[in-house]
Amino acid sequence: MPSEQDRNDQDRRPPPVSAPGLTSRANADGSRRYYWRAPKRDVAAGYLPALCPVAGDDATDVGRAAIAHEAQRLQTDALRWRDAQQNPAPFDGTLAGLVRRYQTDEESPYRAVKWNTRRLYDHDCGRLVKGMGARRLESVKRADIHRWHAAALAPKPLPPKPGEEPDIPPVFGPPRVRSAHGLMKMLRVVVAYGVSIDAPHCERLDLVLSKMRFQTPRVRKDRPTYDQAVAIIAKAHELGAHSIAFAQALQFDGMFRQSNVVGLWRPLDRSEEPNGRLLQNGRVWEDGLCWRHIGEDGVIRFETTKRGRGVEIDLGLCPLAQAEIDRVPAERRMGPLIVDERTGRPYVEHAFGKLWRKVADAAGVPRAVWNRDSRSGGITEGRLAGADFADLAKQAAHSDPNFTARVYDRDQLEAARKVARLRAAMREANAKNGS
Repeated sequence: MPSEQDRNDQDRRPPPVSAPGLTSRANADGSRRYYWRAPKRDVAAGYLPALCPVAGDDATDVGRAAIAHEAQRLQTDALRWRDAQQNPAPFDGTLAGLVRRYQTDEESPYRAVKWNTRRLYDHDCGRLVKGMGARRLESVKRADIHRWHAAALAPKPLPPKPGEEPDIPPVFGPPRVRSAHGLMKMLRVVVAYGVSIDAPHCERLDLVLSKMRFQTPRVRKDRPTYDQAVAIIAKAHELGAHSIAFAQALQFDGMFRQSNVVGLWRPLDRSEEPNGRLLQNGRVWEDGLCWRHIGEDGVIRFETTKRGRGVEIDLGLCPLAQAEIDRVPAERRMGPLIVDERTGRPYVEHAFGKLWRKVADAAGVPRAVWNRDSRSGGITEGRLAGADFADLAKQAAHSDPNFTARVYDRDQLEAARKVARLRAAMREANAKNGS
């Protein structure tokens, strides 16, 4: 029970700050933490973020004003976004104008990409507008594009560790190759859209960009081995995170993408009917494996979300995954396969990855190995076992076996050893034959 003094202190606290979309939650000590919530109609239409923390101290007038101001700014951004959806921005000859037109035109290719891909596009479009948006297209030359790429590639100072003073001079991280490559890729996409609508000077820029080459991110080489996958599964069960074990087994044995195993929470469009689907905070769960995808013959039949290609996998030949299925009583085999034990619902964004990392750390798996590498780990193991790349591509739902080999086979050293052994064996055979 709070003391009389505690109740008096709480009574003296100012009332909650009021502003459009602003909400608050009480802390244990009586203070409040504030959040801004986007209008439901905009969230349903795809606006993000749906919920945003607002920092500030409501114990002072200055702090209260800052909280209200930030909420009003967020509300204004949401309303501007709504207006942009309803009224495509006119093209004013600047790169920013072209970007806005690309994002708001109902016939733009931007409308055809999936909602989570569109979110990534929005990030890079924002970088284009912020860094170079004021430039008129007729004045953009190759040297400008090269300079923009160099600025995006430049390393950033590493932040100090908690409790440490900043380094003087600062210590810089590695070049931001992936970030710079993504920015140039987005520039190509926007300019190509400009060509399609006959926007002035876009055809020239499209030709210039086609002649330029930018440093590409290195293909990831890290991947979990079979022993590491087994260790993660065992540690997950030891820690009570049985869903992590189940997901790891499916990803490694079945070569599934993380998104297809745990699913995604997509903003629900206001015109959609729920139709019995899982809903949470204006979002609908989709794209994940469910028990209905497993037939009576023990075969998973699933259509992947990235390419829409069908996958059929015999779980009877996948011992890690089959062992996890056998742990689930028949009466509980309904709904999503992977459910967060802490909530009784599918994992929300980033929660699965964070918990998997905690389990992997406890299992002694290097931090360079990510959960998303599990698919590559399964493909690499299959190749080392002698599987044909065409068969591996079919299981991984790839249309091109060369893509499977180039991106997902991550054991170049063992491949080189295999080639060297074959060459040595040929030389030995030739020597014996006297040739």
